[in-house]
Amino acid sequence: MHIVPMPQGGLYRAGRWEDVQVYPPASRPIGLNRPLYDGFRWEDALGHFKTVKCSASDEAAIGRTIARYRPAKIEGHGVVATIKRFMSGPPDEGQPELVEGVVPEDVFDDLYSIHIRGDKPVVFVDISHQDTLSSLENQLSGTLSALGVGPLSANLAREPDRRVTRLVARAVYSICADGRYGPVAGIRCPGQPDASWESFVVWSPPELVDLASEDLVPRWVARWDPDLIAAARTLGLRLPDDRGGAGA
Repeated sequence: MHIVPMPQGGLYRAGRWEDVQVYPPASRPIGLNRPLYDGFRWEDALGHFKTVKCSASDEAAIGRTIARYRPAKIEGHGVVATIKRFMSGPPDEGQPELVEGVVPEDVFDDLYSIHIRGDKPVVFVDISHQDTLSSLENQLSGTLSALGVGPLSANLAREPDRRVTRLVARAVYSICADGRYGPVAGIRCPGQPDASWESFVVWSPPELVDLASEDLVPRWVARWDPDLIAAARTLGLRLPDDRGGAGA
């Protein structure tokens, strides 16, 4: 396993007010009989520990929350197109119409960011390093072979099958549980889609990164926030203008 320290600049997390400082409940154990292409990549395959995704910059953290509005494909359909398939009529009165490639206005009614300082005495497993990949191949080769998948991708942050990434998360967690690698708080993933957007998946328990610490005060991310504008530009997204249209 290859170990990296907490980023000097700390970690950032963005989300809704009620979610941004909370570890969500652990996921249910996954079924292994078929590929799994939706849901968070880095949950625990057994559903025992919780995970949240943080970023090494505010721009990247905000970008992760709005990336869902890209015309990315989920089983052949864009995210917005997928939502519209379940709509039987036009939007309710006063509700903006969903437009692919445009961040909806109401996102900015409830978008906040927190900054976790970089002086925490924790470390992370670098999931993209060859030493880590080699260790995981040895640990998981039998399971991956039984599933008909593998070898592990050099860029697991792009692995579409959540069975693979959740098994990897469980394996890393188990290997680090005895403390041999120090106070491991989670895993580091390479930046996506921008190389500078590296991300850190933090797990609990043990809760080595306290999201609800008294020194963490969520800041509101406004429509004109420079990190938001930069993130939208990187993702090729448009933002609504002050009159409710789609701006730059």
